[in-house]
Amino acid sequence: AMSVGFATPQAHDGSALPSRFVVHARIRETRPRAFVGERGADSAHAPASPWIAPALGLLLIRPSARGGRFRPSLGRRVSRRRGARAAPAAVCYCVVELEGRGLGAVAVRDIALGELVAAEEPVLAYHIPEADSGEASSSSWESQVQEQFRALPEDLQRAVMSLHDAEASNIGLPSTLEGVVLTNCFVRDESSPDGVVCVAMSRFNHSCDPNCEGSWNEACGERRIYASRDVTAGEELCIFYSDVRAPWEERREELLLRYGFGCHCAACASTGSDTGSSDRRRTRMLELDSEIGRVGAADPEQGLLCARELLNLYDEEGLHTQSFRKRACFFMFQLSLLRRDLEEARHWAQRAWKYSELSFGADHSDTQLLSKFARDPSAHPAWAP
Repeated sequence: AMSVGFATPQAHDGSALPSRFVVHARIRETRPRAFVGERGADSAHAPASPWIAPALGLLLIRPSARGGRFRPSLGRRVSRRRGARAAPAAVCYCVVELEGRGLGAVAVRDIALGELVAAEEPVLAYHIPEADSGEASSSSWESQVQEQFRALPEDLQRAVMSLHDAEASNIGLPSTLEGVVLTNCFVRDESSPDGVVCVAMSRFNHSCDPNCEGSWNEACGERRIYASRDVTAGEELCIFYSDVRAPWEERREELLLRYGFGCHCAACASTGSDTGSSDRRRTRMLELDSEIGRVGAADPEQGLLCARELLNLYDEEGLHTQSFRKRACFFMFQLSLLRRDLEEARHWAQRAWKYSELSFGADHSDTQLLSKFARDPSAHPAWAP
């Protein structure tokens, strides 16, 4: 699922598994666009969960009827906190005016790979029943956020309305609450369009070479951002608004079309042969991510080769997004189970668990499940006779 974030010169919003979606016809689509790696809700690139490999339908726990995609058993509405809220070890960023980019988050100290950068409860949230769920909608998402907005203190109302409205800006009209929500919302879960607005996290800009990534923690009802690599004090902290594994021209078109800005990060600023090499690597990443499950279901050994190539490409490109690696390693865990190699499966489950800790945190449900598989890979249903 994807969040609809924005950046003009002043790029706003955040991602996750990241990721963004469009929920209203005014913007362009009425269906959610799925987690990073997908070109649309029905794309072959669509991951069903940040930790489950969707194309291996025969291995999935509780596959849904819709395309065999995994449906995580998450609550449908933002719940009251059940788990302990997270907090960074010490304040690690501030929001400042950046030349040519508007507001952005900048590290005020060195930040380690996997360190929690920010955690925030949403100020607004909405629920949209899926068309095939059979669930009746009690109110539109617009009326839900309008009611919640009216109940906010005035200072929070001002903070919300200070966020960017991409659509209004593009046509020269004043911002609206609906436009602000559509521009700055994060989805809670990759398989549903339910969204939340977090004011502070809307100040993290986009980069095609991000040093941070976001996720939703259902247990404590908060959005989190973790460092994807070591960050030096003074660096801007960036997430990603679109699939950074797409080639440059596709990334450029999507960012301009949806968010009205051109990216000038290091990955986009390269020219000549550097751009061509990067495009080939990133295009191949998407191909492999799509092929691993299909190929692996028929030939696990070949699927493992695809996954190893994918991990190598992430390293060659210098793409530090840890959740991408988690996904690839979970593919390899399942393929190793298909090969009936329990020790190899344990190795890949342990790696997936480690990447999940770095990108989602130790207390996330994905991380906890991967911890279980790392200890006992035979607990996965694919190992059953």
